[in-house]
Amino acid sequence: MMGFPGAAGSPKTSLTIRVLFGANLILLAMAWVLSIYAYARLPEDVPSWLALWKSGLPLAKRSLGYFVYPVSQIVFFLALLGLAKEFFLKEPKPGAEGLPLDTEGSRRLRTLKREVVYLALIFVNLVFIHLQTSLTLLAHQAVTGFNRYYLAMLLVMIVFIAGPYFRIRRKIICTERDR
Repeated sequence: MMGFPGAAGSPKTSLTIRVLFGANLILLAMAWVLSIYAYARLPEDVPSWLALWKSGLPLAKRSLGYFVYPVSQIVFFLALLGLAKEFFLKEPKPGAEGLPLDTEGSRRLRTLKREVVYLALIFVNLVFIHLQTSLTLLAHQAVTGFNRYYLAMLLVMIVFIAGPYFRIRRKIICTERDR
């Protein structure tokens, strides 16, 4: 069962899992704190949240639409966490697909899966924070849009964590069992 690390009834979790989960919570909280702080300082006429994707859009009056990204960030975080719990963090079947038969190997694999999910979610949170920050800077005419290279790197990191990083670490766990 994947509960909040350290929650009542949840199994003992490693320090790494707690730190990664805490980093996600900090990013979610900071996104809201900074959004609320920045909203009060926005000019009366601001670009819409779509202005990041298409330049030349007309300005609109400042509204609560500014909070589309932090709301979306929480929705995506919870949805991805729920999907991960449903499809990725299920209890592995011992011996299936080369998974470790021993309980220590199975425990390490479950910990690795949780680590991968929380680490990928950190980068998902960073994507939303980047978009929100870019919108704020665009409203103050400090930039002309979002940094496409930074956004691409965040997306590459998510793919890397979910793909090669997980497979390499999983293979290490499986080969350590054979020693």
